[in-house]
Amino acid sequence: MSGLADRWELVGEGLVAFARARSLTWPLPEGMTRAPGPAMVTALRYTDSTVGPFLELAVALPARIGGHFGWCRTLVVVDRGEVRNALRAHWGLPCAVGTLRWLAREESRELVWEERDLVVRGRGRGPVVPWMAPQPLFLERNREPVIAPGRARGTLKVARVTVHTYPGDDLAALAGGHPGAVLRGLHHVRGPARVVRTAPVLAPRAAGSPEPVLFDPVRFERFSHEPVRCDVVGSNLR
Repeated sequence: MSGLADRWELVGEGLVAFARARSLTWPLPEGMTRAPGPAMVTALRYTDSTVGPFLELAVALPARIGGHFGWCRTLVVVDRGEVRNALRAHWGLPCAVGTLRWLAREESRELVWEERDLVVRGRGRGPVVPWMAPQPLFLERNREPVIAPGRARGTLKVARVTVHTYPGDDLAALAGGHPGAVLRGLHHVRGPARVVRTAPVLAPRAAGSPEPVLFDPVRFERFSHEPVRCDVVGSNLR
């Protein structure tokens, strides 16, 4: 794959872990709120992509923009500067460059982030299972919340994925063993980001006035009950 485009296709393999990490309280960009659920840790080796092969370590939190649910990546580390620049330019990802090493042996996979002494390690067990899932990504670009639609597919083996961190590190909440999987034959498609504007708060309906309509650019719904508040509370990403 050559050249840069709004729609990216990436091929590779990796590890995914779902960590409860209740003490992980990183702020989300303005316009987003934290949704219930565990944090997602991904350690990926892309063998082919729009910007060539690269390694990636990411932490994402479940998030909500209005009535839309997805993942907000609060940490992304890649091993090439040009990949960082492209991810920032296309999707506004909070991306940094680090020294990453990928190790593979039989069913075991491991990604090491040397500057933080962080290791993500897992070994697949059991049968190979095909999977496919939508992966909407919530981001902040030009101080506005945006959604980047995406989908991924491949095969997996269930794994106990262990995250090792240095004592006292900001990522120590992720340390330990977590349910997860070893991903093989990963094919990931990521579309261009679009701004999502949450619906305004509706004023009380006067007698005899038409039924209120709640509208946003992505989806609209009609409510027959009393108007509801649709405030989105968040804080700026530090």
